[in-house]
Amino acid sequence: MNKLLFILPFLVTSVFGIGISDYETSQIEITPLGQGTHLKVGRYTEIGKFRVKNNSNKKVVIQSITFRNYGKSNLKKSLENAKLVVNNEPVSTDFEARGSYITFLFNNGLTGGFILPAGDSNIFTIKANIVYARTGDSIELGLKNTEDFVATEAGTGFQSTLNTTPRLATYTLNPGSYNFQRNPSLIYRGKRSRQRKNIGVIRY
Repeated sequence: MNKLLFILPFLVTSVFGIGISDYETSQIEITPLGQGTHLKVGRYTEIGKFRVKNNSNKKVVIQSITFRNYGKSNLKKSLENAKLVVNNEPVSTDFEARGSYITFLFNNGLTGGFILPAGDSNIFTIKANIVYARTGDSIELGLKNTEDFVATEAGTGFQSTLNTTPRLATYTLNPGSYNFQRNPSLIYRGKRSRQRKNIGVIRY
């Protein structure tokens, strides 16, 4: 009896160990889309486009995506109201821009993220207000690491596997679109605000 009790834990561990090691996590494929173009300050426009395909037979929940800008723009200064859009509908719930990085969140409080059914795909468009640019600024978003795309299998919670770390199209920013707004107090005092060249800024 003692020998049997000693062998049982070993057998149970071996069986579950084999099951986990043989388990295939869901495979996610990202394909860059869109064509880079010139963007003017003051526009709400596309700054990236890509397709996400779920190559598995399991439903996937996308929770967040972090992009790095391989261009020269400071995303925190240049962008406002950034969103990920699918079929003209915003699907991201929030974003955080910090220097060369921008993170989109998908936690809507109901599903825990954006649902991508088994074998399905969606085209995502990144849109934002361009509020600041200097001459030579550009936006070329891409994934630095596969871990920057956070998605899990519904039901199991296993992390989905990304096939590659793509870069999207390059968009150059045109600071030639200006909207200077005078401070009323300066106008009253007869002073003029100083205008800086080669910088486009939108003030609200």
